[in-house]
Amino acid sequence: CYFAHDAKLMSEMALSAGYKTDAKLYSDLNQKICTAFRDRYLNTDGTLKETSQSAYALAITLGLVRGAEALKLEEILAEKVVQNGVRMTTGFLGTRRILPALSYSGRFNDLCVKLFQSRKYPSWGYEVTNGANTVWERWDSYTTEHGFDGINGNQNAAMNSFSHYSFGAAMEWGFSQLAGIDTNGAGFRNIIIAPIVPTQYLKSEVKPISSVSATYLSIKGQIASMWQRRGNRIYYLIKIPANTTATLRLPSPISGLRESDVPIKSVKEVRIISTSPSQTVLTVGSGTYVFEGDPVAHK
Repeated sequence: CYFAHDAKLMSEMALSAGYKTDAKLYSDLNQKICTAFRDRYLNTDGTLKETSQSAYALAITLGLVRGAEALKLEEILAEKVVQNGVRMTTGFLGTRRILPALSYSGRFNDLCVKLFQSRKYPSWGYEVTNGANTVWERWDSYTTEHGFDGINGNQNAAMNSFSHYSFGAAMEWGFSQLAGIDTNGAGFRNIIIAPIVPTQYLKSEVKPISSVSATYLSIKGQIASMWQRRGNRIYYLIKIPANTTATLRLPSPISGLRESDVPIKSVKEVRIISTSPSQTVLTVGSGTYVFEGDPVAHK
């Protein structure tokens, strides 16, 4: 799985550095690995021979399947999560991948947020309810009921870090999907801002996230993406550094969308690329923008 992903990254790096021959070599290697994976692990009905949540999440996010095949796997993964009471069964490798996999097409963003905010074991929220202010190596590294030793009294300091990357990797999804800060190509010359905003109809065990604020210090300068739901309106604050452009994918219809209290169609710094009932796609240059719009009408 990871060889395919690494080959793809190496191809992109070689191409951006001007090494076209090497780029093709790694691209061809990626295709060979993906084909071998599909031949061995993909069933004719679109399911995987390996049935775990981790297998589905890895296949989607490492690019081993694409297009309609990836959409099918995403649907199955979402069903597995729901059938398990909106809980994951992933381990060290799969936990990093499950939220990005469920965000693959944007169809299951509400489920992503619900899973991210869950307080049921195992979850990030379960750690929070037991006193965490960092992400732990185990979901139950410490519990108010059993302390450090765990329910069986067998846990110990040999594998019980209280600041651990593995489960903490969920914040990669937090920056790239929930706040929506990403890049189209190398070097953040062409920035993408595409935040996830859960619908007001999301039913969750806790109150759905209503605001997000994130900044990233790129090689071009600081990028900021902030959004907040206030009643029946959504507000976005976007900061794009100098000498860059950005594509904004705002989950608001163009009707009523404004920038600094000016109708979006009248703002010369903003170019409208496409619109739909669920999203408005814009391009902007460097600067700070304050948008407000209607929330997406969701089923």
